[in-house]
Amino acid sequence: MIDHQYVELLDGTGIDRDEAGGKAWALDRLVEHGFPVPQALVVRSAAYRAFAATPTITAALDDLRASPLPRPAETAAAEARIEKVFLTAPMPPTVEHALRDAVSSMLDGHRIAVRSSATAEDLAGSSFAGQYRTHLDIVTVEQGLDAIRRCWASLWFPAVCAYRRHTGVDEKLLAMAVIVQRLIDADWSGVLFTRDPQGDGSTLRIEAVRGMGEQLVSGQVTPGDHRISRRGLRVASTHDPTPPHLEDLARVGLRIERRFGEPQDIEWSIGDGAIWILQSRPITVAAPLAPFDDGFDTHPRHDDRYTPQGVAEMLPGVLPPLIWSMNRPLLEGAFRTMLARQHARPVTVARPFVARFHGRAVLNLTAIQAAASAGGDAEIENAYLGTDDGTEPDGSRARLGDVRRIWRAQRRIEDDVGVFTTAVACLSAIEPDLSDSPAGRLIAYRHELRDLAARGALAELSASNAAATAYRSLETMLRRWLGPDAGRREAQRITSGSLGRVSVGPRRVAALAAVIDDHATVDLRSELTIAPAAEARRRLIARGPEGISLAEGIETAAADLGCVSVYGGATYLERDDDLWRLAAAAARHRSLPPMESVDSMIDRAIGSAGRRWRASRIVTGQLVDVRRRLLRRLARDAIRFLGMREEAKHALLVLGGFERRVIAEGARRLVRSGNLRSLQEIELLDDTEFDEMLAGTEPVGRGTLNRRATTLERLHGELPLPSSFTGTPEGAVAPAATSDEITGWAASAGIATGRVRQIRSIADGELLEPGEILVAVTTDPSWTPLFMLAGGIVLEQGGPLSHAAIVARELELPAVLNVPDALRRLPTGAEVEVDGTSGVIRPTIDREAVNA
Repeated sequence: MIDHQYVELLDGTGIDRDEAGGKAWALDRLVEHGFPVPQALVVRSAAYRAFAATPTITAALDDLRASPLPRPAETAAAEARIEKVFLTAPMPPTVEHALRDAVSSMLDGHRIAVRSSATAEDLAGSSFAGQYRTHLDIVTVEQGLDAIRRCWASLWFPAVCAYRRHTGVDEKLLAMAVIVQRLIDADWSGVLFTRDPQGDGSTLRIEAVRGMGEQLVSGQVTPGDHRISRRGLRVASTHDPTPPHLEDLARVGLRIERRFGEPQDIEWSIGDGAIWILQSRPITVAAPLAPFDDGFDTHPRHDDRYTPQGVAEMLPGVLPPLIWSMNRPLLEGAFRTMLARQHARPVTVARPFVARFHGRAVLNLTAIQAAASAGGDAEIENAYLGTDDGTEPDGSRARLGDVRRIWRAQRRIEDDVGVFTTAVACLSAIEPDLSDSPAGRLIAYRHELRDLAARGALAELSASNAAATAYRSLETMLRRWLGPDAGRREAQRITSGSLGRVSVGPRRVAALAAVIDDHATVDLRSELTIAPAAEARRRLIARGPEGISLAEGIETAAADLGCVSVYGGATYLERDDDLWRLAAAAARHRSLPPMESVDSMIDRAIGSAGRRWRASRIVTGQLVDVRRRLLRRLARDAIRFLGMREEAKHALLVLGGFERRVIAEGARRLVRSGNLRSLQEIELLDDTEFDEMLAGTEPVGRGTLNRRATTLERLHGELPLPSSFTGTPEGAVAPAATSDEITGWAASAGIATGRVRQIRSIADGELLEPGEILVAVTTDPSWTPLFMLAGGIVLEQGGPLSHAAIVARELELPAVLNVPDALRRLPTGAEVEVDGTSGVIRPTIDREAVNA
């Protein structure tokens, strides 16, 4: 019979950690949660205290505490003396009887292992891993009792005392519990670190040996070393010997980490094809993550070049784990498929094209360049970084190959966009009611939406690439005819005719403007334009039935707009400030004047050149202006594919709104079941964790969620990434006043003068006063209302066909993009002139202040 004063079964019903020690307490929790743990009991620390209170042991411990630690050469002899005292000292009869019964019950035809479980073991900030003793292959009661005494003795070995004093552990209440566990006849044994202590946090590490794990602990053999990605469980590297069931081991390890809420160091064995967990403790000897890392950042390749250009509009700002893990595969797959189609060969570059640093998305320029079979470094840099040395690109060489392949590629893009936008429109009519759907159906519906989203991301990226190709060729021809500056301006003017009217931001403004035109009186319209926008709904409701009807109409229309800026992200109904800021812009919306036709603008551009180029058609002898025809085709292609890009983007955000409703429903269920504390915590899960929790499997630990939340909050306060960097991005510096001219890309012609207003996120939009110069890192479609207030635009990122450039040109708003360190060099309050024609920002002088 078990004497519970001194012995407890580890059966998962709960145990006092102070009495069982950290190792036994962790084993009991593993049993509680259903993990495969060999049958075990713990000799409580009360048994040790009763033994240590005997005169022989008390005197020996007093001498140890009063004596200096032995020199390294004397350590073995000191351990032998301590062990002899513990082996020969008399044990209280009640304790010895309890231990004999316990060891006998565990033997019962089995071999056993005896393991130390000190009460100071595996505390926060310290680990005694490997300091105490484990004894294996015990077959008699006497061997078991000796092993327990030896474990108690190891509490006072010199190395342990030295480590304890170094870490400041109080020895006054120190005690040792001991685990007695049935031994697994192991074919394989080893340790598993759920985060590789020598890695970047993205992989787990498994070390394995054949047979019993004592060989690994003692260093008698070199283990096989295996690294496995935490997401997808892909084997990143492996060395002999390789045990079976690597993926299953990894999966069990991650489940244990989620239960305990922090990275774990796990001992395991495989016997008769089954996995057994022998112990689990926190990884405390090495920090698994850097302070600014929530576990989702990319481990950089130190020779690779990265940039946020070209991706910041698609994945803006700091991306929480859920949004990043949903969107990264979409964009990664789109890049790989697009490049494979362009070059008619598979993409074999292993490292990712899309990465994340300090929570923000970037492109790996080196990986993209390696995957491209045409174009040099300069072309890649022009496409993403805007480096332009004044030389003309080779417009005679088509980026997609010969003319036939270009035509086929363009037809395919057109088909892709058409099929995708039609499918999303159809989904809008048949979206199911999710409130009563079982968890399995919600998960399946998410995956169906994601499959369609992958096609949408490819359609958007391909259309954008085709538009950029046509635009660059158009600009090249015009620059040759008219000169660099005039050619660039004409290219912008020719392609501005219909771009902004189909772009996502203005399209949303127009949708709400139609509602306001139908329902709003002059007084109600004025309520929408009174700052702050966050109070607009309340003011409308206070106006009575007409105001309530208008507010409901705006919210109904907003439900059809989908996500604000990123697939699966917050919708306008979730972000009230953004919705009513958009409504305020819609209330100010005015119809734009008719635009000059593309043909007439091309004729005017050609006429301004003062020369004519004609060619003779060989078959008929008819004289035609070949270059005029080519200009028209390039201009129409650029406009057509930019329109397709915006249609695909709009449909992707609408589709993301469908998935967002699934996410919101899942979040409500997880809050009700206690897995999450608030709906907002859903953003802290990654894509796979969300499905697992919704399906009822292991939740993410509270410690992990808290760490991710804290890290994200810190990341939001950091300055943005540099426009390009190699390896790890350097830290940003604080803003400083500007005194010199600053140059960038001239994105929208005109000149504006005003005070600078730095806007670091859309949430800062309430600070922008009409006519101020909006200075930011980058923008996305949700910023359109701010463009309608600003007097000029300056951005650190963005190119001539970015959303910001398109909207600025439609609104005839001077804009300079791709300005290095704009936030540092243009502080809020500085008076500047933005010359969107030449791409220059100049400081202005307050004449009245100077005269005074």
